[in-house]
Formats: sequence, structure tokens, C-alpha cells
Amino acid sequence: MKTFIVDASTCVKWVLNDEEDHLIAKNILKDYLDEKISLVAPNLWIYEITNCLKSAVLKKRISEFTCHDLLNLILIAKPGLLSIEPMIQTCYKLSCKYQISIYDSAYLTLALENNVPFITADTKLLNKLKTLKKGIVISLGDFG
Repeated sequence: MKTFIVDASTCVKWVLNDEEDHLIAKNILKDYLDEKISLVAPNLWIYEITNCLKSAVLKKRISEFTCHDLLNLILIAKPGLLSIEPMIQTCYKLSCKYQISIYDSAYLTLALENNVPFITADTKLLNKLKTLKKGIVISLGDFG
């Protein structure tokens, strides 16, 4: 079974239908739930996904009530969460090398350390990582 690292920018599209490429994200979720693929993320994913939904509330894209429901749904389908702590030195080095946040570097570190493709919808991050070997970081829009 093929495994992918997924970040919050991809997974939030599972529940927010006004997001670009939400149908692609939902197809990834379907394949994951049907056990056709495996999805993993660093354990900070849970905080990032919650923050994404909170931001949607603050921007009045969804109500607080809806946020609670969507958070429950997304947590049921969450990827396998892995500790980044054993790799934090590498995470820091990659963060400095690519001028990205430690949070984004956590996903990249998991991908590189495990030779697993990383799917993201974060275009700013994709631009900073474009020098990486093809297939390590995949734009959600190019997936499938």
C-alpha cells in the first residue's frame, strides 16, 4: 500500500467545500478510508488542523457550531500521527536550509527521513521546496 505524508493544508479541504482542489483532497480521503493508501502526518497536525478551522470561523466562512462538527469529522478520519521529536535536529536544519517554519519542516522531515511523498496545498511552501527531487513534495493540485 502506498503511503503519503499529508499536511493540514490538504486535510482541511476534506471538510471545507469552498477550498480550491477540495475534490482532489476528498478523493485522497476516500482512498485512505477505503484502505487503498496510507496517510501519515507529524503529531502537530492536530493543532494545525484545529487552527485552520478556527481561522475559518474568524473569517466567518463557517460558524462555531459548524467548526465543532467539522473538527469531529476530521478527527475521525485523521492520518496516522507520528512523533517528530526523534528527528527534531533534522527538522531544524531543513527549516533553516529552506527558510520554512519548523511546522512545515516537520512534514518535510518525515517525508525525507522515510522516503515517502509529501502532499501539500501550500503554494508558498511548494515554491520554497521546488529544488527538491521530483516526487518528494507533491502539489495537491497535481495529485492523481
